[in-house]
Parts: sequence; structure tokens; C-alpha cells
Amino acid sequence: MTKGKSSRKKRRKRKRHISSDFMPAIQPDPTLHEENIDKLPKILIDCQAKLDDGDINKIQVRLNFADHKDLRKLNGIRVVDPGIIKMPSKETTTGCYHPGNKSGQAEIWLSSNLIKTPKGLESFLNRITYKDRLFETLFHEIGHHKRRLTHSVDKFENEAYAEKYMLAYRKFWKKHHGPSKIYIKVFRYFIKLLRLFFIGILYPFRNKNKEINLFYRNITGEISLKEFNELMGIKHTDSGRKKKKWTHPLSRKKYRDRFNLPER
Repeated sequence: MTKGKSSRKKRRKRKRHISSDFMPAIQPDPTLHEENIDKLPKILIDCQAKLDDGDINKIQVRLNFADHKDLRKLNGIRVVDPGIIKMPSKETTTGCYHPGNKSGQAEIWLSSNLIKTPKGLESFLNRITYKDRLFETLFHEIGHHKRRLTHSVDKFENEAYAEKYMLAYRKFWKKHHGPSKIYIKVFRYFIKLLRLFFIGILYPFRNKNKEINLFYRNITGEISLKEFNELMGIKHTDSGRKKKKWTHPLSRKKYRDRFNLPER
């Protein structure tokens, strides 16, 4: 192969990663009935927390909402103790997908913290925003399983495809199980007004203080909440050269913008 052909091939490969246009289209087909629940992947309890029938039903109702064809070759949903699931950065997370072996014994692992009803401030915020962390985590991991069945999504697009799968189904989930459209519009206007209020207050002081500058950049969307937390937690040490820390692709604003993914 000539040098010119090789360089053109590399440019085409790089161009493929610019947007989500090259990814297979996600066409959600939610299941709006409760038929064939017995044929759903098994719920495997592998944690110390005591989960009752109501907790198991939470998972089954959400699992049944997915297109059952997307659950083929998924052996089960395993509920594990918090702290068991870790990312490459050694940080704990609430869900992961295990593709399994050639026999197709794939599993989705969920932290038991997602199943138990939150209390206090977290419970209050979840109610007024209708945030469903169990649904979001479960369907993101189902998106990974769907990607494995699709065979036309490359490694770079892996997390973007799984997140888009979850977002596509979340839209239908909120339509059938979420708040009214009037509530959503009023709440969105309130958040926008609150955001504009803080931007107006902080604008004159944005370059006078590091913490204020970071907070201003966060509420204007220049940096994500994850990036804000990391920058606020920087510790200056004299330990010499630092090893670059692994960060989840969805925590990077540049990656999300490339695939038009909103911040959770």
C-alpha cells in the first residue's frame, strides 16, 4: 500500500470518531406489558443486604421494559455488595457488564445501593427530579450487551453507544412512569432561572478566586461536574512525575460533546 493511500485510510478512521453518525441507529421498542416475565434473565442475589420481593420487583419491572430481543444471551442480573465493582482507576462504581465466555453466559452486575430506596436529601432530590439511578445504570449496561450483539460498534464508541441506548429508553420510561409535561416544563424553567441567577452573581468575581472560577465554569457548562470535583480535589505534592489517572469516557466533556451526550 502506498503512503498516500495509508494516510487517507488513517484520516477516514479518525473522521469516523468525530460524531455518532457512523454508529448503528438505536430504535427503542419498549415492552409495555408484563408477559413472559418468567423468561427474563435471572436475578442473582450475591450481596449481604437483605432484599425483599419488592426490591426484586423493581429490577424485574425495569428489565421487562427493555426489548426482550436485546436480552438474548444475557444470563442474569447479579446484585453485589457496594465496593465490589471497580473501574480501572480503582474507584468504585454502581454497575458493570461482564460479557462472559464463548457460551454466552453474560451478566450485568449492579450494586445493592441502587436497589434499596435512598433516604434523606438524596431521596428528596430524586423525587423532585424523577431521577431513577437504577433504571439509568441497568439500561446503560443493557446497552453494552446490545452493542456486543451488534458487532458494528468499535471500542472507542462503546460507552457512547451504551449511553445513547439508555437515553433512548429513558425517554419512553419517563413518558409512562414519570411526571406530567407541565411539571417538567416548570421545573426546567426554574433550573434555568437559578442557573442564570448564579451566572450573574459570579460573573464579576470569576477571575478573582480559583474556587469561584471553577464553580462558574461548571454552571456555564465549560467543565463537567466530574472535572469540577477533580480540579477542586487537586493535591500538590513533590513526588515527581505523576502517573496519568484513568478517567471514564463519559466523565470527559470532550467525549460527551463528540457524541452529543448530556451530562447525567
